[in-house]
Amino acid sequence: GADWALAASGEKPCKIDPLRGIAMHRDVKTIEPSSDYRIYVGVKEGRKGFFYLRPYLDEGVFRELREVRYFNRVVSA
Repeated sequence: GADWALAASGEKPCKIDPLRGIAMHRDVKTIEPSSDYRIYVGVKEGRKGFFYLRPYLDEGVFRELREVRYFNRVVSA
């Protein structure tokens, strides 16, 4: 399950490098799962690229994404 203790701690979330400077999550236009725990991210302003999640899979809420079938369900809201 998710690390609810971490979520409830009140700590502010960290921005993911490819998304630095993006004011709100609704600026994300495209998110698609890719191989080897990478996600393709595209934002409205035109920036796009891959973000490698493997280094984060042992931390907090990212642990759930170790399950490949769950990881492959990632979508933009």
